[in-house]
Amino acid sequence: MVMNQLSRMCYLILTIAILCSCGKDEPTYDVAIDFQPYVDRFVDQAAQRGIEIDFADTGLSIVFRKAAQTESSGVCRGNHEIEIEKLFWDDLTDEEREGLIFHELGHCELDRRHRNDLLSNGEWASRMRGSPIPDELSAVINYTEERRAYYIEELFNEDAAEPDWVKIKDIYDRTVSDTVISISNVPDFETSLGIPLSIDFELEATIDIDNNPSWMGFAWGGTDIEDEMYIAYNGSKTFVIGSGKRVWGTMYQQKNFNKLNDRINTITVRRRGQRYFVFVNQAFVYWYDYKVPASNRFRSIVGNASPPKFLSVRVHRIDS
Repeated sequence: MVMNQLSRMCYLILTIAILCSCGKDEPTYDVAIDFQPYVDRFVDQAAQRGIEIDFADTGLSIVFRKAAQTESSGVCRGNHEIEIEKLFWDDLTDEEREGLIFHELGHCELDRRHRNDLLSNGEWASRMRGSPIPDELSAVINYTEERRAYYIEELFNEDAAEPDWVKIKDIYDRTVSDTVISISNVPDFETSLGIPLSIDFELEATIDIDNNPSWMGFAWGGTDIEDEMYIAYNGSKTFVIGSGKRVWGTMYQQKNFNKLNDRINTITVRRRGQRYFVFVNQAFVYWYDYKVPASNRFRSIVGNASPPKFLSVRVHRIDS
């Protein structure tokens, strides 16, 4: 009798175990086609560092939000479930989309938390930069070329050394070979650089803000705003270096920029090899990688308010 009861109990326990096993949800993989190339890149970058990722044990879901929200551009909900804001996504460059997906996978797959410290040159130390961001700082991360390589390394290795590119600078003093363009005292302009984009050159504009609170500056290289590079600032001293979304997007931004004067400023951009160096009032500000523009167009940026005055616009060939 006892043996029969034990047998029935063992059979019942085994049956329950089988039913529970059969009813357990298997990890699912639901990644929208828009995101798959960036997931593939993440897996490849991990593999290059000896980390195997296939999501077989965790599953993965990356989908667009069903409704517009202002919470963030993307969020990891836990359990490898990521939601992306579609309106934000549609306005990103390829590099920016990669950075966003890598950030969210950093949360979900690598168990990374936000890291908001800075490198010695004032740029963000990690792709895992997150909210809240201090009012005096910009959320922009330049995620291109040399910088991209560092941010990916740091994503997989929090102890990555500070990159050498933080020390790259240039001095304003230079030897000008010849002047290609010279324009004075105009409210705006549009012309051609008149030199091959394969050689070193310098663009310089002295601008009188003339009580204009809107944006002013200059752009070059592209056939339209989507593929040209630009530098601009406004009456509240927000300073931006960037390009259209077919290129790299915003690369640098400073609020209440103390290198800008209240009225008259000289902005200089110098191409040396594969890099651009930017100066404000002859003080070095920033450098970034060069990406070949689509054309030789060179034009002013003038906001909707009364235009500023371009006191002097010069394009020089320079000695390398």
